[in-house]
Amino acid sequence: MPTVWRTRAVAAIVATLLTLVVSAHAAAQDTIEFDAAAAGGTATVSLTVHENPVQTPWGRTVLAVHGFTETAAMWKPLADALFDHVATRYRINRVIALDLPGHGNSPIPPLGTLGEGRDFGTMTIYDNVAVVIQAIGFLDTQGIGPRTVVGHSMGGLAVQSAQETLLSSGSSLADLGVTRAVLLAPVPVAEITEWTAGGGELPAEYYRFDNGTYIVLDALGAQFGGGFTTLAGEVIPEAFALDYSTLIGAEPITTAGQLVGAIPELPRPSAQQGAFALRNGTYLTVIGFSEDVLTPAALQPALYEHLLGRHGFGYQEVVAPDAVHAMVITNPAGMLDQLFAPGWLF
Repeated sequence: MPTVWRTRAVAAIVATLLTLVVSAHAAAQDTIEFDAAAAGGTATVSLTVHENPVQTPWGRTVLAVHGFTETAAMWKPLADALFDHVATRYRINRVIALDLPGHGNSPIPPLGTLGEGRDFGTMTIYDNVAVVIQAIGFLDTQGIGPRTVVGHSMGGLAVQSAQETLLSSGSSLADLGVTRAVLLAPVPVAEITEWTAGGGELPAEYYRFDNGTYIVLDALGAQFGGGFTTLAGEVIPEAFALDYSTLIGAEPITTAGQLVGAIPELPRPSAQQGAFALRNGTYLTVIGFSEDVLTPAALQPALYEHLLGRHGFGYQEVVAPDAVHAMVITNPAGMLDQLFAPGWLF
Protein backbone atom coordinates (compact mmCIF):
# COMPACT_ATOMS: atom_id res chain seq x y z
CA MET A 1 0.00 0.00 0.00
CA PRO A 2 1.49 3.41 -0.97
CA THR A 3 2.44 5.62 1.96
CA VAL A 4 -0.16 8.30 1.19
CA TRP A 5 -2.98 5.72 1.02
CA ARG A 6 -1.78 4.12 4.25
CA THR A 7 -1.71 7.51 5.95
CA ARG A 8 -5.24 8.32 4.80
CA ALA A 9 -6.52 4.90 5.89
CA VAL A 10 -5.01 5.31 9.35
CA ALA A 11 -6.48 8.80 9.64
CA ALA A 12 -9.92 7.48 8.67
CA ILE A 13 -9.71 4.69 11.25
CA VAL A 14 -8.62 7.13 13.96
CA ALA A 15 -11.46 9.49 13.07
CA THR A 16 -13.96 6.64 13.29
CA LEU A 17 -12.65 5.53 16.66
CA LEU A 18 -12.79 9.06 18.01
CA THR A 19 -16.41 9.28 16.90
CA LEU A 20 -17.29 6.03 18.63
CA VAL A 21 -15.73 6.89 21.97
CA VAL A 22 -17.58 10.19 22.28
CA SER A 23 -20.12 9.75 25.07
CA ALA A 24 -23.75 10.28 24.10
CA HIS A 25 -25.18 13.39 25.69
CA ALA A 26 -28.53 14.97 24.87
CA ALA A 27 -29.94 13.73 21.58
CA ALA A 28 -30.56 16.11 18.70
CA GLN A 29 -34.27 16.47 18.04
CA ASP A 30 -36.37 17.42 15.03
CA THR A 31 -40.05 17.17 14.08
CA ILE A 32 -41.50 16.09 10.75
CA GLU A 33 -45.11 15.74 9.61
CA PHE A 34 -47.12 13.88 7.01
CA ASP A 35 -50.80 13.58 6.13
CA ALA A 36 -52.15 10.13 6.94
CA ALA A 37 -55.35 8.53 5.68
CA ALA A 38 -57.46 7.81 8.77
CA ALA A 39 -61.13 7.40 9.67
CA GLY A 40 -62.20 7.87 6.07
CA GLY A 41 -60.36 11.18 5.78
CA THR A 42 -57.02 12.79 6.52
CA ALA A 43 -55.13 13.50 9.72
CA THR A 44 -51.87 15.41 10.10
CA VAL A 45 -49.39 13.24 11.97
CA SER A 46 -46.24 14.42 13.73
CA LEU A 47 -43.04 12.44 14.30
CA THR A 48 -40.25 13.55 16.64
CA VAL A 49 -36.83 12.39 15.50
CA HIS A 50 -34.22 11.88 18.24
CA GLU A 51 -30.77 11.57 16.66
CA ASN A 52 -27.99 9.73 18.44
CA PRO A 53 -24.86 11.93 18.62
CA VAL A 54 -22.91 8.76 17.80
CA GLN A 55 -23.91 7.41 14.36
CA THR A 56 -22.64 4.07 13.07
CA PRO A 57 -23.09 2.30 9.71
CA TRP A 58 -24.89 -0.57 11.48
CA GLY A 59 -27.08 1.62 13.71
CA ARG A 60 -30.83 1.09 13.52
CA THR A 61 -33.76 3.46 13.29
CA VAL A 62 -36.47 2.73 15.88
CA LEU A 63 -40.11 3.81 15.49
CA ALA A 64 -41.81 4.20 18.88
CA VAL A 65 -45.60 4.13 19.34
CA HIS A 66 -47.09 5.55 22.55
CA GLY A 67 -50.05 4.26 24.53
CA PHE A 68 -53.40 5.45 25.87
CA THR A 69 -53.49 9.24 26.53
CA GLU A 70 -49.71 9.36 26.12
CA THR A 71 -47.68 11.39 23.60
CA ALA A 72 -44.44 11.05 21.69
CA ALA A 73 -42.74 13.00 24.49
CA MET A 74 -42.84 9.87 26.66
CA TRP A 75 -40.07 8.34 24.52
CA LYS A 76 -37.39 10.99 25.10
CA PRO A 77 -36.13 9.42 28.37
CA LEU A 78 -35.78 6.05 26.63
CA ALA A 79 -34.09 7.60 23.58
CA ASP A 80 -31.52 9.30 25.82
CA ALA A 81 -31.00 6.07 27.76
CA LEU A 82 -30.52 4.03 24.57
CA PHE A 83 -27.96 6.53 23.28
CA ASP A 84 -26.04 6.35 26.56
CA HIS A 85 -26.28 2.66 27.49
CA VAL A 86 -23.22 0.54 26.81
CA ALA A 87 -25.30 -2.18 25.13
CA THR A 88 -27.12 0.12 22.70
CA ARG A 89 -25.23 3.36 22.15
CA TYR A 90 -23.65 2.08 18.92
CA ARG A 91 -26.67 0.07 17.76
CA ILE A 92 -29.32 2.79 17.62
CA ASN A 93 -28.84 5.78 15.30
CA ARG A 94 -32.21 7.37 15.98
CA VAL A 95 -35.52 6.95 17.79
CA ILE A 96 -38.54 8.35 15.96
CA ALA A 97 -41.49 8.93 18.27
CA LEU A 98 -44.96 8.94 16.69
CA ASP A 99 -47.76 11.20 17.93
CA LEU A 100 -51.05 9.50 17.09
CA PRO A 101 -53.81 11.88 15.88
CA GLY A 102 -54.86 14.33 18.59
CA HIS A 103 -51.84 13.54 20.76
CA GLY A 104 -48.87 15.82 21.40
CA ASN A 105 -47.81 17.61 18.23
CA SER A 106 -50.44 15.87 16.08
CA PRO A 107 -53.52 18.12 16.08
CA ILE A 108 -57.06 16.94 16.57
CA PRO A 109 -58.36 16.50 13.00
CA PRO A 110 -60.58 19.51 12.19
CA LEU A 111 -64.27 18.92 11.64
CA GLY A 112 -64.97 17.89 8.07
CA THR A 113 -61.56 16.34 7.40
CA LEU A 114 -62.55 12.79 8.39
CA GLY A 115 -65.12 10.52 6.74
CA GLU A 116 -68.84 11.18 6.61
CA GLY A 117 -70.34 11.13 10.08
CA ARG A 118 -66.88 10.87 11.65
CA ASP A 119 -65.22 13.22 14.09
CA PHE A 120 -62.18 12.91 16.35
CA GLY A 121 -64.21 11.21 19.05
CA THR A 122 -65.13 8.31 16.75
CA MET A 123 -61.55 7.35 15.88
CA THR A 124 -60.63 3.79 16.85
CA ILE A 125 -57.58 1.65 17.52
CA TYR A 126 -57.83 0.54 13.89
CA ASP A 127 -57.26 4.16 12.84
CA ASN A 128 -54.12 4.14 14.98
CA VAL A 129 -53.02 0.93 13.26
CA ALA A 130 -53.45 2.53 9.85
CA VAL A 131 -51.35 5.50 10.97
CA VAL A 132 -48.56 3.24 12.27
CA ILE A 133 -48.37 1.36 8.97
CA GLN A 134 -48.34 4.59 6.97
CA ALA A 135 -45.69 6.11 9.26
CA ILE A 136 -43.36 3.20 8.47
CA GLY A 137 -43.87 3.74 4.75
CA PHE A 138 -43.47 7.51 5.00
CA LEU A 139 -40.20 7.24 6.94
CA ASP A 140 -38.90 4.81 4.34
CA THR A 141 -39.46 7.45 1.64
CA GLN A 142 -37.41 9.86 3.77
CA GLY A 143 -34.48 7.46 3.88
CA ILE A 144 -34.94 6.69 7.58
CA GLY A 145 -37.21 3.66 7.46
CA PRO A 146 -37.39 1.91 10.83
CA ARG A 147 -35.95 -1.57 11.26
CA THR A 148 -37.36 -1.85 14.80
CA VAL A 149 -40.83 -0.88 16.02
CA VAL A 150 -41.48 -0.41 19.74
CA GLY A 151 -44.96 -0.08 21.26
CA HIS A 152 -45.95 0.73 24.82
CA SER A 153 -49.28 -0.38 26.30
CA MET A 154 -51.99 0.45 23.74
CA GLY A 155 -49.18 1.27 21.32
CA GLY A 156 -48.08 -2.34 21.70
CA LEU A 157 -51.59 -3.43 20.77
CA ALA A 158 -51.39 -1.24 17.66
CA VAL A 159 -48.14 -2.96 16.64
CA GLN A 160 -49.73 -6.40 17.09
CA SER A 161 -52.72 -5.33 15.02
CA ALA A 162 -50.50 -3.77 12.36
CA GLN A 163 -48.84 -7.13 11.79
CA GLU A 164 -52.23 -8.87 11.58
CA THR A 165 -53.56 -6.24 9.18
CA LEU A 166 -50.54 -6.62 6.92
CA LEU A 167 -50.62 -10.43 7.03
CA SER A 168 -54.30 -10.35 6.05
CA SER A 169 -53.39 -8.39 2.94
CA GLY A 170 -50.52 -10.67 1.97
CA SER A 171 -47.80 -8.46 3.41
CA SER A 172 -46.02 -8.15 6.78
CA LEU A 173 -43.96 -5.80 8.90
CA ALA A 174 -40.88 -7.54 7.51
CA ASP A 175 -41.99 -6.65 3.98
CA LEU A 176 -41.91 -3.01 5.14
CA GLY A 177 -38.36 -3.46 6.41
CA VAL A 178 -39.20 -4.00 10.09
CA THR A 179 -37.20 -6.96 11.37
CA ARG A 180 -37.72 -6.49 15.13
CA ALA A 181 -40.78 -5.63 17.24
CA VAL A 182 -40.51 -4.85 20.96
CA LEU A 183 -43.72 -4.67 23.00
CA LEU A 184 -43.38 -2.94 26.37
CA ALA A 185 -46.22 -3.82 28.78
CA PRO A 186 -48.55 -4.30 25.80
CA VAL A 187 -52.32 -4.48 25.95
CA PRO A 188 -53.01 -7.98 24.62
CA VAL A 189 -55.04 -8.77 21.53
CA ALA A 190 -58.60 -10.03 21.91
CA GLU A 191 -57.53 -13.70 21.98
CA ILE A 192 -55.97 -13.19 25.43
CA THR A 193 -59.36 -12.88 27.08
CA GLU A 194 -58.12 -12.84 30.68
CA TRP A 195 -57.15 -9.18 30.38
CA THR A 196 -59.60 -6.49 31.45
CA ALA A 197 -58.61 -2.91 32.07
CA GLY A 198 -58.61 -1.84 35.70
CA GLY A 199 -60.16 1.29 37.13
CA GLY A 200 -63.66 2.70 37.24
CA GLU A 201 -65.52 5.57 35.64
CA LEU A 202 -63.55 8.70 34.89
CA PRO A 203 -64.79 11.89 36.56
CA ALA A 204 -66.71 14.25 34.29
CA GLU A 205 -63.95 16.88 34.32
CA TYR A 206 -61.75 14.65 32.16
CA TYR A 207 -64.15 14.75 29.20
CA ARG A 208 -64.20 17.28 26.36
CA PHE A 209 -67.04 17.54 23.86
CA ASP A 210 -65.84 19.85 21.07
CA ASN A 211 -65.13 18.00 17.81
CA GLY A 212 -66.39 14.73 19.29
CA THR A 213 -66.11 13.41 22.81
CA TYR A 214 -62.58 12.73 23.98
CA ILE A 215 -60.61 12.37 27.20
CA VAL A 216 -57.87 14.66 28.47
CA LEU A 217 -56.27 13.70 31.77
CA ASP A 218 -54.46 16.07 34.10
CA ALA A 219 -51.36 15.36 36.19
CA LEU A 220 -53.46 13.87 38.99
CA GLY A 221 -55.28 11.55 36.60
CA ALA A 222 -52.02 10.46 35.02
CA GLN A 223 -50.27 9.79 38.33
CA PHE A 224 -53.05 7.82 39.90
CA GLY A 225 -54.45 6.11 36.82
CA GLY A 226 -52.35 3.01 37.37
CA GLY A 227 -49.43 3.68 35.08
CA PHE A 228 -47.21 4.92 37.88
CA THR A 229 -48.73 2.83 40.66
CA THR A 230 -47.17 -0.28 42.23
CA LEU A 231 -49.04 -3.45 43.14
CA ALA A 232 -49.03 -2.18 46.72
CA GLY A 233 -51.04 0.87 45.63
CA GLU A 234 -48.21 3.34 46.05
CA VAL A 235 -47.27 5.94 43.44
CA ILE A 236 -43.55 5.90 42.76
CA PRO A 237 -41.88 9.22 43.68
CA GLU A 238 -40.51 9.77 40.16
CA ALA A 239 -44.06 10.37 38.94
CA PHE A 240 -44.30 13.64 40.85
CA ALA A 241 -41.29 15.12 39.03
CA LEU A 242 -42.70 14.65 35.53
CA ASP A 243 -43.94 17.45 33.29
CA TYR A 244 -47.39 16.13 32.40
CA SER A 245 -48.15 19.05 30.10
CA THR A 246 -46.17 17.28 27.38
CA LEU A 247 -46.89 13.65 28.30
CA ILE A 248 -50.70 13.67 28.06
CA GLY A 249 -52.68 13.61 24.82
CA ALA A 250 -56.34 13.71 23.87
CA GLU A 251 -57.91 10.24 23.54
CA PRO A 252 -61.09 9.64 21.48
CA ILE A 253 -63.91 8.19 23.55
CA THR A 254 -64.43 5.41 20.99
CA THR A 255 -60.79 4.35 21.26
CA ALA A 256 -61.12 4.28 25.04
CA GLY A 257 -64.29 2.21 24.88
CA GLN A 258 -62.79 -0.25 22.41
CA LEU A 259 -59.71 -0.64 24.58
CA VAL A 260 -61.63 -1.59 27.73
CA GLY A 261 -64.27 -3.73 26.02
CA ALA A 262 -67.16 -1.31 26.55
CA ILE A 263 -68.31 -1.47 22.90
CA PRO A 264 -69.42 -5.04 22.07
CA GLU A 265 -69.62 -4.36 18.34
CA LEU A 266 -66.07 -2.97 18.39
CA PRO A 267 -63.84 -5.40 20.31
CA ARG A 268 -60.11 -5.07 20.81
CA PRO A 269 -58.14 -5.98 17.69
CA SER A 270 -57.17 -9.61 17.10
CA ALA A 271 -54.00 -11.26 15.90
CA GLN A 272 -53.75 -14.81 14.66
CA GLN A 273 -51.70 -17.37 16.50
CA GLY A 274 -48.19 -17.20 15.11
CA ALA A 275 -48.55 -13.65 13.75
CA PHE A 276 -44.90 -13.13 14.73
CA ALA A 277 -43.71 -16.64 13.89
CA LEU A 278 -40.14 -16.64 12.62
CA ARG A 279 -41.36 -17.39 9.09
CA ASN A 280 -42.99 -13.93 9.03
CA GLY A 281 -39.62 -12.25 9.34
CA THR A 282 -39.98 -9.96 12.37
CA TYR A 283 -38.34 -11.08 15.61
CA LEU A 284 -40.63 -10.42 18.57
CA THR A 285 -39.73 -9.43 22.13
CA VAL A 286 -42.38 -8.89 24.82
CA ILE A 287 -41.49 -7.13 28.08
CA GLY A 288 -43.50 -7.38 31.30
CA PHE A 289 -43.05 -5.34 34.49
CA SER A 290 -43.34 -6.92 37.92
CA GLU A 291 -45.32 -4.03 39.47
CA ASP A 292 -47.62 -3.41 36.52
CA VAL A 293 -51.25 -3.09 37.62
CA LEU A 294 -52.66 -2.34 34.14
CA THR A 295 -51.16 -5.06 31.94
CA PRO A 296 -49.86 -7.52 34.56
CA ALA A 297 -46.64 -9.36 33.87
CA ALA A 298 -48.41 -12.66 34.61
CA LEU A 299 -50.41 -12.33 31.37
CA GLN A 300 -47.54 -11.42 29.06
CA PRO A 301 -46.01 -14.91 28.56
CA ALA A 302 -49.32 -16.19 27.22
CA LEU A 303 -49.52 -13.26 24.83
CA TYR A 304 -45.95 -13.83 23.67
CA GLU A 305 -46.52 -17.54 23.00
CA HIS A 306 -49.77 -16.78 21.14
CA LEU A 307 -48.04 -14.26 18.88
CA LEU A 308 -45.01 -16.49 18.33
CA GLY A 309 -47.14 -19.61 17.85
CA ARG A 310 -45.01 -21.69 20.19
CA HIS A 311 -42.74 -21.49 23.21
CA GLY A 312 -39.77 -19.18 22.72
CA PHE A 313 -37.14 -17.06 24.39
CA GLY A 314 -38.32 -13.57 23.52
CA TYR A 315 -40.24 -12.83 26.71
CA GLN A 316 -38.48 -10.97 29.51
CA GLU A 317 -39.75 -9.56 32.81
CA VAL A 318 -38.28 -6.56 34.58
CA VAL A 319 -38.41 -7.21 38.33
CA ALA A 320 -37.85 -4.18 40.54
CA PRO A 321 -39.75 -2.12 43.15
CA ASP A 322 -40.27 0.59 40.52
CA ALA A 323 -41.04 -1.74 37.59
CA VAL A 324 -44.45 -0.15 37.00
CA HIS A 325 -46.43 0.13 33.78
CA ALA A 326 -44.70 3.42 32.89
CA MET A 327 -41.14 2.44 33.88
CA VAL A 328 -40.16 3.26 30.31
CA ILE A 329 -40.78 6.91 31.30
CA THR A 330 -39.62 7.00 34.91
CA ASN A 331 -36.52 4.75 34.88
CA PRO A 332 -35.56 3.60 31.37
CA ALA A 333 -31.89 3.21 32.31
CA GLY A 334 -32.79 0.76 35.08
CA MET A 335 -35.05 -1.07 32.65
CA LEU A 336 -32.24 -1.39 30.11
CA ASP A 337 -29.80 -2.63 32.73
CA GLN A 338 -32.02 -5.66 33.29
CA LEU A 339 -33.11 -6.25 29.73
CA PHE A 340 -29.66 -6.27 28.18
CA ALA A 341 -28.07 -8.55 30.78
CA PRO A 342 -29.21 -11.70 28.89
CA GLY A 343 -29.10 -10.40 25.34
CA TRP A 344 -29.88 -7.81 22.67
CA LEU A 345 -33.36 -6.41 22.19
CA PHE A 346 -33.10 -3.61 19.69
